[in-house]
Amino acid sequence: MKILIGVTGSIAAYKAADLISRLKKRGHQIEVIATNGALQFIGEATIEGLAGRPVAKDIFEPGRMMDHVRLARWADAFVVAPLSAHHVSALARGEANDLLSATALAYERAKPFLVAPAMNVEMWSHPATQENIKLLKQYGARIIEPTEGLLACGEVGAGRMAEPATIEKAIAEALRVPKNIPVLITFGGTREVIDGVRAITNSSTGQTGAELSDLFHASGFEVSAIAATSAVMPIDAQVVAKFETHADLNDKLRDHLRAHPTQAVIHVAAVSDFSVDAIGVGERTFSPSAEVKLSSDNRMVLHLKRNPKIVNLLKEYARDLKLKVIAFKLTKSADPREREEASLKLLNSPGVDYVVHNDLSGAEQESHKRPFTIYSKGQPPLAVKGTQDLASILMALIAGESPRPRSDSREGVRNPEARP
Repeated sequence: MKILIGVTGSIAAYKAADLISRLKKRGHQIEVIATNGALQFIGEATIEGLAGRPVAKDIFEPGRMMDHVRLARWADAFVVAPLSAHHVSALARGEANDLLSATALAYERAKPFLVAPAMNVEMWSHPATQENIKLLKQYGARIIEPTEGLLACGEVGAGRMAEPATIEKAIAEALRVPKNIPVLITFGGTREVIDGVRAITNSSTGQTGAELSDLFHASGFEVSAIAATSAVMPIDAQVVAKFETHADLNDKLRDHLRAHPTQAVIHVAAVSDFSVDAIGVGERTFSPSAEVKLSSDNRMVLHLKRNPKIVNLLKEYARDLKLKVIAFKLTKSADPREREEASLKLLNSPGVDYVVHNDLSGAEQESHKRPFTIYSKGQPPLAVKGTQDLASILMALIAGESPRPRSDSREGVRNPEARP
């Protein structure tokens, strides 16, 4: 999404840097308008470095004298954070005496317009300010209320600008257009108990699944997430259940799919192929239990049993063969042929419609650089970079649309290393 950030003269302007950084990490395109007052509190180089674009600041800058119209049309959402007492008044009265106020006046009122006021407690509670806030609400502005606490001036009360995480969430909700497409996403690694202190687990953090959950939620999908207890949690998407073991995840998936209509399952969870059947310690044999700690004085032998493939059971649990199942396949430093063969084996297993492959050699990269390859039946593999473009293509596949990466700068390409 394209988000226009307005920054006005307030000591809270430093928080705008955090907000810009958060929105960029979410994959949004950012443009920033800073007033002269704002640039007294935060450096232009800081804003430009974070946004990746020159700061718009002068309504009469040569070559940019129509920025107030261009930026107003460009933006999917306009957010002023912080909004000073002066600019509360200016926006309420419809002034256009600087670039920010002129852009706000030219901005289409049907699009989201959010403001996060920041000022002294007496300035915030003054009747003139409150009347102007009422006017802004009447014009369609969404007010992200300031919080109470110790203010920069040393006084205590309402007036602190909302935290960047709160503003980020408000922006996501404002941009969200609900779709009647329920999606279930699993992520994180299983943990198979040996005893009260030991377990067989894996290195999955659940980061990719958490990011996909939030991206699907922001795009209006009805997201239900089932996450490992140790996994990274999504910011906005709802986690409906947590799991620890293979059996636990299996039960949670079965119960959810039987109780809730679901159009697609994105099965990112790293599920153990084996669980502990018995433990031999010396001459004795024990069943796995979290209630005891086995002695380490003797040699310990683990007897494992193979777990059923949960991904092959999902359509049966849902009682719906039209359910779209997207499985994930992870390899470790495999060559292109091994990656392809492993992915196609999973794709051709029962109940799987699509496979997303990634290799541990690329898993440590930043999320916007992480490589994935999507395998579909009857189609050549599609290589993408980053969870944002991956999410965009998966959304299209689930909605029955032609897949196309979300980002303009990172186009999906056919995988040159994979055979058709």
